[in-house]
Parts: sequence; structure tokens; C-alpha cells
Amino acid sequence: MASKASRQAFTVLSRSYSTQPPKPSAKAAKKASLPLQVALRREQQGQTNVDQDRARYELLKAKGELIQPSGETQSYSEWLEKTTRRRRRVRGTRQRTSEDPDADPETEVVGQKIYLPNLVFRLMRNHTPPGQPYNPYEATFRIPRSLTKNDVRSYLSAVYGIECTYIRTDNYIAPLGRTLVDGHRTEAKRVGGTETTYKRAVVGLVEPFIYPGAVEDMTAKEREDHEAWMEK
Repeated sequence: MASKASRQAFTVLSRSYSTQPPKPSAKAAKKASLPLQVALRREQQGQTNVDQDRARYELLKAKGELIQPSGETQSYSEWLEKTTRRRRRVRGTRQRTSEDPDADPETEVVGQKIYLPNLVFRLMRNHTPPGQPYNPYEATFRIPRSLTKNDVRSYLSAVYGIECTYIRTDNYIAPLGRTLVDGHRTEAKRVGGTETTYKRAVVGLVEPFIYPGAVEDMTAKEREDHEAWMEK
């Protein structure tokens, strides 16, 4: 086994190696691998990879779309540099210039930022006692335990456009269980699986929502139609 001193020396060497500045040869290789440099080098070597760009340039030149305000036609190198700069641009941003001519242009995001939630709402069937009708003006969800009623109301309104009349929440705590290891009882732990701890939210709805019927509640004809639809 390696000693503590050798492990520390290896860590220092690895850290110093990873923080070394790039060599001039690496910078030159990075510059030479830019799309514009690669296209120009392939053109000088007579390769056919730039035939598509050349054909597009000749087409635009024949249509008269490369005429500059001075009246001269834009050269192929100028058009290729402009096209490459447009291809490499960062989508969704634009350069904003300030009134100060010496100031550098600022990059701003175009449009509106959208923040998507990373929450999981699981729709469940309402608890309906036997012989009682199903309440379509009520929906049941299993939600993360850290959410509050205001969070539930905001989530349903912002994501699904659902208006809530009331929200009731309760926590189900999984029972404690013990296991035997070599004849000894281990420490108590919460039971997992189908009896895991969860939080339930019962939401009152303004518009009715009919939960899809369960297969066991369907008639024979409805069950056949459902199975035929599932096999399509």
C-alpha cells in the first residue's frame, strides 16, 4: 500500500499538472481548428468539403444578394467569415451597444426566461367510500413533503391553469419495522415500498374533472373497447 507521504505527493503533482497554463502549441492547435480556419485550409488543399459553401456563394452572387452599399460584390473570403460568425453565434442572445463608444458591447438574453419546476405531482384517485358517487370537483395529488398549500396553489395555477377553491394536506408516516440479523433485532426503520412516507393534497376544483375509469369498474363492453384501443 502507498504511504501517506506518497499519496500527498501524488495529489500535489496531479493538482499542479491540472492547473498548468496551456502550452503555445495547444493554443495554436485550438486556433487552427476553428471552423473558418478549417474551411480555408481545406480550400487551399483542394478538398471538396467546401464545395457546398462555394456553390451557395455563387448562387447568392448570381442573384445579386451580395452587393454592398458601395456597389462592389462581397468577396468569397468576406462572405465565408460572415457566415461562419453567424453559425457560431450563441442563440437566444444579442449584443447591446451603449452610448459610450469606448465601452464594450453587453450580451443580453432575448425574450423571457422560463423557469421550469422540478417538482413531481402524482395524480391519484379520490378516496370514495363504497356506495358513494365519485366527486368530480375534487382532485387528489401526492406531492413532495416540503411543499406548502401556497406552493400547491401556485404550481397548479402557473403550470396547468387550475383554479383551486380549497386545499387540504396530510402526511402519511410509514410504520416502523425491525428485522432480525443473526438472531438480534436491528434498529427501527421506516417501512419502504408501497407503505413509504408521503404527503397528500386534496384540492377543490372550480371546473369538474372526471378521473379515467379503472378497468375493474368497466362493463364487459367497455372493457373490450378499452383493450382494443390499447392494442392499436
